[in-house]
Amino acid sequence: MREKKQFNRDLFELYFEQTWLQRHEAKIERLLELAHTKDERELILDLLKHFNYIGEDRLQLLLGAMANRICHELAVPEEKTQVVTTAIDNEPDSSQMLLQMLKNRLTENGFTKIAKRSRGHEAIKYCHERPNIIVVEEFSGTGGTIISRVTELNRRIQDKAKSKGLTINPRIVVCLLATMRSALERIKDADIEVYAEFEMAAGISQRIDPENIMQKKRLMVNIETRLDQARMQPFPSLGYGQAEALFFIQNGNPPNNNFPVFWWKHLKDGGSFFPLLERDEPNYDY
Repeated sequence: MREKKQFNRDLFELYFEQTWLQRHEAKIERLLELAHTKDERELILDLLKHFNYIGEDRLQLLLGAMANRICHELAVPEEKTQVVTTAIDNEPDSSQMLLQMLKNRLTENGFTKIAKRSRGHEAIKYCHERPNIIVVEEFSGTGGTIISRVTELNRRIQDKAKSKGLTINPRIVVCLLATMRSALERIKDADIEVYAEFEMAAGISQRIDPENIMQKKRLMVNIETRLDQARMQPFPSLGYGQAEALFFIQNGNPPNNNFPVFWWKHLKDGGSFFPLLERDEPNYDY
């Protein structure tokens, strides 16, 4: 009885701290059914309490901070600057969504002449006239995509300069709306100029007391065994790149860096699962 009362109290505190979860009570109940022990339930509740949910008001504050950074803190002349996304193909991309939301913010800050490109590689065409290239992205979970995009962009710009007998010294700056702390450090270690408006610790490894980290990870891996892991290979245990993310922008596509228990759609026993987060994952076998 005492354990039941404590559990109900924990749920009350969860909904009080994370008001967005109040409209997902059935999904929370189903999620907690994945936990077969008290320790597993406590882990899921703890992660939910520390989830970084970005609602509309918070999103607007972050967009305002990013626009201010681009227009005022980076000290770049708008006539020689272009803002690009990390997108490289025709698939809808979170960085394109971010740039769309930033457009009016840039204008409001007086940057009416800054160029905006929907795909990162388009910056190469104009890199001689606009050598200041600001790459924007909604979220970085591991830093890998950012590093590969900037490396490729630099390489192709220098190939163009060499072929045309030009000297081009671009300043490439990465502006992230949100990032995992480890991803930010990895990008910096690659000698890339990068800024983030919101930085997050890994849900277990960088937030739990060190002596309990391995035990908590084992609990989560055990919970993951109840998911149909064959739906995606390799299975992104603890989130893609083991990022241990707890991040979701309202009406956005949640990153696959989130713990799979929050976005997986099938159980190992063959049953369907209605996850807390609805993610469109191209590598998932629906």
